Amino acid sequence: MPQFIEITSRLENPQGFDKIDDMQRRMKSFRPVFDDIRNDLEEAWVENFNTQGGHFGGWRPLSPKYAAWRGSPEPILIRTGQLFNSIRNMYGAPNDIKDDEAYFGTKIEYAKFHQYGTTKMPKRPFIFEPTGAAKKWGNWVAKYIADGETFGIKG
Repeated sequence: MPQFIEITSRLENPQGFDKIDDMQRRMKSFRPVFDDIRNDLEEAWVENFNTQGGHFGGWRPLSPKYAAWRGSPEPILIRTGQLFNSIRNMYGAPNDIKDDEAYFGTKIEYAKFHQYGTTKMPKRPFIFEPTGAAKKWGNWVAKYIADGETFGIKG
């Protein structure tokens, strides 16, 4: 008849369990990562304005008639600066960061006409997810859960 040996062990204050507790706590709120994502979007969107839609191959120029009426030497989509400023400093509404979701954009009423175009106006999109962002942001989330590190893109 085979003999069995029984081994019993008990862990008291095991090393590493604090880290697991920290990871579980961080998984309850991704706000610090959403702050980094907001800053990343802000940087990409401002660059798109600065390059006149470079992310999309360039925005279509203003019509001569509209350019004359507009009377502003400012670049496309920057006449008063209101729309540009709403994405350049995304710390106000409608940018809503919760524990497990975040919304970013602008509340400027006429923004949708530029973003999507109209029958009289070409679309000049300025709100977008940067290429490769989903993978990059996923890695940020994993790093945050694992060790609490955030990237503090803008400080």
